[in-house]
Amino acid sequence: MAYARGVAETFGDKSLLAKIYGLDDSEFKAASVEDDDSQFEKYGLSRMYEDSFIKRKTHAAITTFLKVMDGQVFEACHGFQFVVSRIAESLNVKGSNAYDKIAKAVEGKIKSEYIINYAESRGIDIPGLVSGPNSIYNRLSAL
Repeated sequence: MAYARGVAETFGDKSLLAKIYGLDDSEFKAASVEDDDSQFEKYGLSRMYEDSFIKRKTHAAITTFLKVMDGQVFEACHGFQFVVSRIAESLNVKGSNAYDKIAKAVEGKIKSEYIINYAESRGIDIPGLVSGPNSIYNRLSAL
């Protein structure tokens, strides 16, 4: 994801992030990406990116990885990446470290909500598992 954001910021190519978030290019608007045509022309970055293997290989590498990992880990899901990106934009943060912290917080929230809902639907007393006479520690000690 950090590499994909770097490509968007460097080359102004929003299509890769749109694919990652599961959106069409026309639906996707990345406010953090600023196009600077003078820099592209001055250093030939646009031509290098568009006319060489870089764009094709970058898109293939990132999208193939996400297709393989989608459904296996939270971080690879379109919705997860979209939520993390929107939170980062609303907080106006940049950098892979900030994205990592936001991603860990979102993942932790999803997992904790799942565990709480699972426990409540099955009548499991979570605080009772870690303290009190029926705690896991007391049960193992009794064994």
